[in-house]
Amino acid sequence: MGTRRVFEIANELGVDVRTVIDALLSLSEPALRPEAELSDALARKLRVYLNGGRALAEEGRRVEPKRRQSKFAKGIREQHDDAIRRIIPTMAARLRDCAQLPDGDTVIVAFHSRDTATRYGFCTVSGEPLPSTVLDVADARALLAPLRDVDRDYVARGWTPPNLYIAFDLANQHVWLGRSLKTIGHPGERLAADSLLRVPPPTAGEPPRLNPRAQLFTAAKVPAVVAAIGDASDHPEESFLLHEDFLHLAVDSLVDAEVLDPLPVHINAIWFFARPIVMQRAGDSDRHVRAVWYRQGSSMWRIRTYVAGVAGSGVVNVKQVGPQLAGRVPFVPVWDDSRPEQKLLAAVWALIAQGGITESEHVTGGVVAGGEPQGELTIVRVQAGSHHASVYRGGIDGEPPDRAAWSVRGHWRRQPYPSLGLGDDGRVRTRLRWIASYTKGSHGSPMEPKVIAVNSRAEWT
Repeated sequence: MGTRRVFEIANELGVDVRTVIDALLSLSEPALRPEAELSDALARKLRVYLNGGRALAEEGRRVEPKRRQSKFAKGIREQHDDAIRRIIPTMAARLRDCAQLPDGDTVIVAFHSRDTATRYGFCTVSGEPLPSTVLDVADARALLAPLRDVDRDYVARGWTPPNLYIAFDLANQHVWLGRSLKTIGHPGERLAADSLLRVPPPTAGEPPRLNPRAQLFTAAKVPAVVAAIGDASDHPEESFLLHEDFLHLAVDSLVDAEVLDPLPVHINAIWFFARPIVMQRAGDSDRHVRAVWYRQGSSMWRIRTYVAGVAGSGVVNVKQVGPQLAGRVPFVPVWDDSRPEQKLLAAVWALIAQGGITESEHVTGGVVAGGEPQGELTIVRVQAGSHHASVYRGGIDGEPPDRAAWSVRGHWRRQPYPSLGLGDDGRVRTRLRWIASYTKGSHGSPMEPKVIAVNSRAEWT
């Protein structure tokens, strides 16, 4: 096969360069640099040693040695990860019994790191050594024994086990894993220590809800607020006023909804709410949001949130609240209650784009008090005569026919669209469609009044 270098042997066997250098030391050979050349005899010894004592067929090495060994190494890594997960519940239970944590500290990190003097041990989240008053030497040695046993498969082949850090939150009985202290300090996913099931993130507030008793915004009040928000170089190009009935529908559609990621209806527009939408985040009080401004550029999008009101004298009071949100195009909302304005916009756009649900009225002309033109205003409400109107307009579009038995709450449904073609799985592509509330059963019996309940996050999580 010709002269081989150290890093080429590592690539061939699907291991890192450090593992090959450690193998050379185990074979009583001098430590070499990654680019150093190896003799044919020494290269053969390395292949046998790193393959667990089994020689590789010359033909196999010539055909596709990298693929074969990469799969082999991947299998060992998967076995190692599974074994680590199996020992975590036992380690967590023993730590809970023998660790004496000071007040305020609840997290202990067990680690194996080839980059530290002590390869196995315990530390804090910041990397400081764990005081002996927290865990004595005998208990620490017994707790780390299963971790050493799991690494024996690597050591037996002359490989170096990967770095591993396991954080144990003893107060909440949560664990999370990482390959460095940096990832441990910013856990992405927590697991229950006893079952290793994913722990849902803590609630960040209640879902958006409508305030039906606040000041009602009409089309006449919107232009003055728009003028107070933007300036000559940065202003919304279009304004939308969402009617109260449509806001009820949008808020209801968020209950138990799947992730919605529709295209923006307009890439630079401000969305006014006829009644304020109450939005809440973790640690925040209620915000009675009156408008959300969405602006999208060539690569980034931004969202600004406002509270606003108009006094009887016509004085406009408007204020931006909360942080300005931004992200890369395309816009995909964070689908939890930490970003309620993103979820609400996604529901509004999905309902408007569906068709058959909303109707729009365009208002143009007029001049605001500052002398600037009003710009175009679009009023969006539930379409008259539809099933939605019979629920959200209080029956002004005609009473629904008598139906017996039960009522079906409005919900999202995946609707096949053959015009979109087939997906990667060979099936017709689908889109989420909002299905209005309706009654189901035989005719002739009086229908009970329709009641729509929106539960808080704490009740339905």
